[in-house]
Amino acid sequence: MTAAPYRWHSSPDHRLRDSRDCITGHQRRTAALVLELCAYIGHRLHDSDLPRWALVHDEAERLTGDVPAHAKRRWGYLAEALDRAEAEARRELGIADPDLTPAEWQIMKLCDRLEAYIWAKRLNCTDTPEWQADLVRLHKMAWAINGDAAEWLAGKVI
Repeated sequence: MTAAPYRWHSSPDHRLRDSRDCITGHQRRTAALVLELCAYIGHRLHDSDLPRWALVHDEAERLTGDVPAHAKRRWGYLAEALDRAEAEARRELGIADPDLTPAEWQIMKLCDRLEAYIWAKRLNCTDTPEWQADLVRLHKMAWAINGDAAEWLAGKVI
């Protein structure tokens, strides 16, 4: 297996770019957030693929590389092609696709994005319009899960 790629390699902010954050650390921190959020909102994880998926969700990037979220948002066709490439990479790596409920997908997406925000906040990088817009998206994502998730998120981003 190849080394874990670094995240933030194309960030215009040197604090993020130089932080040497890799997907392994990101996945562990995301999994911790998933477990914490699920406990907070009372979402049972017995027989759920969610904790496993949180720990491996970016492993395909060992083969595809880490493409910045802003590029995937800007060029949807890039995100679609990357989704296909990452699915193939996961198969090559022997990583099964998860069987998640719609609510679990929402939890996963929230925690994945929140982990990035928390990392940037620790480095004092969240005072830009882009990060403030991301914070608004995080709140909308949490409210889409439920009020308890929104309350939990508020405690994370203060």
